[in-house]
Amino acid sequence: MCVFEAAAVGAAGMSAVQAAAANAALMSLITTSVTMAAQQQQASAQNRMMAERQRQGTALARENYAAQQIAAVQRTAQEREAAANEIGKD
Repeated sequence: MCVFEAAAVGAAGMSAVQAAAANAALMSLITTSVTMAAQQQQASAQNRMMAERQRQGTALARENYAAQQIAAVQRTAQEREAAANEIGKD
């Protein structure tokens, strides 16, 4: 007889079968609670990881956009210079 069963039998005057059922229900409740807590911790960790990934992705996208803007300005300046050189050759 488990500790829970002995306590249940002694305190409530239950039969051994009733005490075993109460013990099983209690253990099920404890197991469910622990499982839910573990799942919550895992979900929180995954949410933190995804938020960090999104922050890093946004930072990289901004850097890439800035680099593309600089490249476009440089390309435009080179094209203008090339066009001015062509005009000046004639």
